[in-house]
Amino acid sequence: MQERFLKDNRDWLGASILFPRSQTRRGRPENLFVFSVERTKRHKTSESRKSTPLAVLSYATQMSMRASGKAQASKVIQEITTSPKRGIKYRRHMKRYLKVNNDKCYQAKMHWQCCWMLNYRDVNMKLSEKKPQKSFHHIKCFKWQSKNATQNQIALRSHPLLQKSVSKLWP
Repeated sequence: MQERFLKDNRDWLGASILFPRSQTRRGRPENLFVFSVERTKRHKTSESRKSTPLAVLSYATQMSMRASGKAQASKVIQEITTSPKRGIKYRRHMKRYLKVNNDKCYQAKMHWQCCWMLNYRDVNMKLSEKKPQKSFHHIKCFKWQSKNATQNQIALRSHPLLQKSVSKLWP
């Protein structure tokens, strides 16, 4: 019986099996480059910055941007590196653009946060601790009269904020 078993299972019994051993590395775990702080990024790229000329680095950056589908960013890098004054103009215009759009974005974000907090502050006690100090009743996210409260739930008859969120998730 043993001979028959060995004869029938000769292939897999004779094969060599390797079990990879997980090696533990001492020290701190390696972080991805994207999540590293600025100082670590400078340290990791110092050798390539020292050994490679600036023109090669800027061209490589342009090509990698273009390869990842960011053609406009590639053109901006090309314009900034070819003209010495172009970088100052880009920075000035970018600061102006960010200042205007950050104000708009902040206002829109506050509007959304206030609507969300007004809708759910009675449901979630943690949110009621973070409740804004100012009165946001002038923001038209829903009508206050449309809130129906029962012991187990709070229902809103017209809830445009939720409808907008759902329509963006499932178009």
